[in-house]
Amino acid sequence: MKYPIKYFAQLKTSLFCWLVLSALTLIVTEALKLQLENEQTAVLQHFQDEVIELYEEVHIAGIMSEFEMQTEALFNEQQSYTHLKEEGILVALFSDNRRIAGSQLLLMSQQQEVTPKKIIFNDLPVYKIEFDLDDQYSLVIVKTPSDTFSTANTYVNGAAFWMIWLSLPLLLSIFNFIQFRQNRTANSLARAIIAITSAPDTKRLSANMFDKPYAPVIHAINQMLDDVTTLHTNMKTMSVGIAHDLKTPLTRVANRMQSIYQDLNSPERIASHLEQANSDLQSTITTFNNLVRLNAIESGQHKQGFVKLDLSKLAKELGESYDPVFIDAEKSLEVSIVDNIHCFGDVDLLNQLISNLLENALEYSREGATVWLRIQSHTNGALLQIGDDGPGIEKSQQRKVFQRFYRVDKSRSTPGNGLGLSIVKAICDIHNANITLLDEQCGAVFNIEIPTLVD
Repeated sequence: MKYPIKYFAQLKTSLFCWLVLSALTLIVTEALKLQLENEQTAVLQHFQDEVIELYEEVHIAGIMSEFEMQTEALFNEQQSYTHLKEEGILVALFSDNRRIAGSQLLLMSQQQEVTPKKIIFNDLPVYKIEFDLDDQYSLVIVKTPSDTFSTANTYVNGAAFWMIWLSLPLLLSIFNFIQFRQNRTANSLARAIIAITSAPDTKRLSANMFDKPYAPVIHAINQMLDDVTTLHTNMKTMSVGIAHDLKTPLTRVANRMQSIYQDLNSPERIASHLEQANSDLQSTITTFNNLVRLNAIESGQHKQGFVKLDLSKLAKELGESYDPVFIDAEKSLEVSIVDNIHCFGDVDLLNQLISNLLENALEYSREGATVWLRIQSHTNGALLQIGDDGPGIEKSQQRKVFQRFYRVDKSRSTPGNGLGLSIVKAICDIHNANITLLDEQCGAVFNIEIPTLVD
């Protein structure tokens, strides 16, 4: 049933356009005919002026001679029609409102028609005009339209007729052609999309394959494919990450259970096995808790708790609390923070953002490294920077560090679940902040541009 409905809609559109075009054609036709009639009226008025000038020169005798009239010899009905058809003009002369010559069919109006008026005279369209020659004599003139007027009027009517009746099939052909082009393009687009399914991660639609109006659609489809590819890649990364980060501790727990069974006679060894198993299970629970927290952050749940807060004060307090930890690790933490920088956000999330980056630097920086925490005013807000002086992250892996469960190769042997920087990225996104891992640095340096509030 799709095709009848489609063609019925196309027919309705064509008929509507035809009706509109027909109405416009009729309006233009009437306007042209009105203009022609005005021109004909102007010609008749000019003829009236010539008759009055003639009367002033040769008086009533000249008028009767000009129009071939004889006193008291009136044209009867048959003579009037014959004279009008042959000469294109019929005249009646009145003296004190009494007909004295000309056609007996022409009458004076009760109210004299001083401007030409179109009437039907014996089935002929003619123009009638009445005017006084002086206080005694009056003329009634009936004149057929000029040949030029009749020809032009015929052409206008004919053009309007053919315009109206030929436009319908023309419009149907145009809409059929447009529909054909649209169907062809749609089918080509469908085939191209189906072809992409064989390699959705690498193949894309080319805008050159389709008409220019389809460019936004092509761009949207390619963007959707890019998003799907990114999602698919993230899912694969997550699967590998979950398999790696959960399989190891769970395998250890299974081995500990087996060891407990073997060491039932040694309470000390059982206690050691339970402690190690508990540690591995806590690591697994932490991974799931971080996943739940990451999903909660990305869903925007925390935005309801946003308040105005002093980012400078929050960062200073965190720097002070982490300073002893860095000292114990034989590393140094440098804090440089501009006062009175305020933003709109969630205190707990911003605490976690800074903490995750500091712990990341503490865990993966070299021995005796210097780590810094800086906040300064920036063009469009505040710039929060956390970095260290080595060894950093390889350039080939920098763009992946914010993916879930992604961990650089050299950190796979250390505890962790690869969600720390993913949580940092999610917190930045929910605060409309932009995080960047700087290139060409000795260590890992993160720049975060945070929108601020003006006091």
